Amino acid sequence: MLEHDDLLSGFIEDSQQHLQSIEPDLLALESDADQIDPDAVNRIFRSVHSIKGAAGFFGLQNISKISHAMESVLSLLREKKIAPSPKLTDALLSGVDALKAMLEDVNGSESFDLHEQLGYLKTLLNEDTAPETTVTVKEKNANHAHLSDFTVPEREIKEILSKGYHLYAVRILLNKDLRDKRKSPFDFINNMESLGRYVDSFLDIRSVGGLSDCLDNELAFDFLFATILERDLVPMALELPKEQIRSIDLDEFHKEMAAAPPLPIAPPPPIPSRPIVEEPVQEEHHAEQDNVQSSPVDQFLKPKSLIHTDEKIRVSVNFLNELMNLAGELVLGRNQLMQIALPLVKAAPDLNPMLQHISRVISEMQEKVMLMRMQPMSLLFGKFPRVVRDMAKSHNKEVKLITQGEDVELDKSIIEGLSDPLTHLIRNSADHGIEPPEEREKLGKHRYGTIRLKAYHQGGQVHLEISDDGRGIDGNLVAKKAVEKGIITRELMKTMNSKDMVRLIFRAGFSTADHITDLSGRGVGMDV
Repeated sequence: MLEHDDLLSGFIEDSQQHLQSIEPDLLALESDADQIDPDAVNRIFRSVHSIKGAAGFFGLQNISKISHAMESVLSLLREKKIAPSPKLTDALLSGVDALKAMLEDVNGSESFDLHEQLGYLKTLLNEDTAPETTVTVKEKNANHAHLSDFTVPEREIKEILSKGYHLYAVRILLNKDLRDKRKSPFDFINNMESLGRYVDSFLDIRSVGGLSDCLDNELAFDFLFATILERDLVPMALELPKEQIRSIDLDEFHKEMAAAPPLPIAPPPPIPSRPIVEEPVQEEHHAEQDNVQSSPVDQFLKPKSLIHTDEKIRVSVNFLNELMNLAGELVLGRNQLMQIALPLVKAAPDLNPMLQHISRVISEMQEKVMLMRMQPMSLLFGKFPRVVRDMAKSHNKEVKLITQGEDVELDKSIIEGLSDPLTHLIRNSADHGIEPPEEREKLGKHRYGTIRLKAYHQGGQVHLEISDDGRGIDGNLVAKKAVEKGIITRELMKTMNSKDMVRLIFRAGFSTADHITDLSGRGVGMDV
């Protein structure tokens, strides 16, 4: 399956976007743990759920496994059986980090050791006992998946059936149903989620014996799908042939459940000491409604042309760069044309409006192409709350980050170039600038240190400011360190004012750190 680079690249990019959106919500839940935001919990759950589904689609078992464990923990959080806590955030962030690492090396993802991350998550689930039994039903049709092929806990199947859903085995063909229709796995999973509930999926490689088979045979993906829709409506809703959709034999399923041994019941998770504010949770329509029959079927089958969506397409950065170069060539050609045609305007007055129109269109096109490369600062700022949190935890400090100007836009290449320098500045601010809580209280400050990151427009330029309410920079200390390192002489130090002393931190290789830390103080200074 990994030979299909276009679909796999789309999966990686979509998954990375999901992970990028998860971290801010996780940190927000931890910082405001006394009042759970159900919308944030649902956003995190949906993102992890989508990654799990698409990973199963590609047969990426490790990615699917860690996503499934995270999803189980988030289910407890949605049901308010556990409360947000640093331990919960650490476990979920460890899962996020593992997913990021595996997405960076998808081909080697199956060799990743997930024992530590799964251990954190299982501790929250209290699942150190025997693994939960999965339902096994023998299906007779070899052209469809067996229910035993899906890794679905019996508890989850029971919950689905208790809500009045029908279960279907749905088969998707790589070329016919995805590539030819220019769809990605996420497109199909999102459609399934809007119609009911995606339960599980896997890549069926039983018909693929080697590379030649992979090229000749149609790869198939099998989904377990739960919905209130009747059998004859599902093909139309999913836009698939009816031969690729089959109802699960519930009678045989019930017989299998009756014959299965009882599952070991683990003790319930401890009730958190922190009170959980009971607010009505806006549950997902497809998974949590008590009265599913009250939902009209018509809304599931609403024509897509009547549904307003913000349509987007994925465009290669190389393609944008080529488009920028072509736009630049057009501008040069326009300028040359204007110079050549200028003497002809008097002889042919009608030529001038035409030239002006061409000039205006080319200018507008160049502007639009440049705007296509613009990205909001939120993409850059979004990584720093995690940086500050990790620093505060490892150094026993209390630090909060306040950002402003997330909607300010810059060229993609500039944002990428700013990432490392800003990270270094923020780490130095948190490590060297913000004092420990006890020291801050003695100075009459709040225990929490504050770092501010601000972007704004001024004078036709974008400005970035980083500030903190910590101890500041001691110019004399900086100058003394510079003398010790032989960067300046003691005589020169005596002639320097405080501003000149502070500027020494930007000298190549200069650092005030006595010890190397994992956050800053690497001895490279601010020359980055």
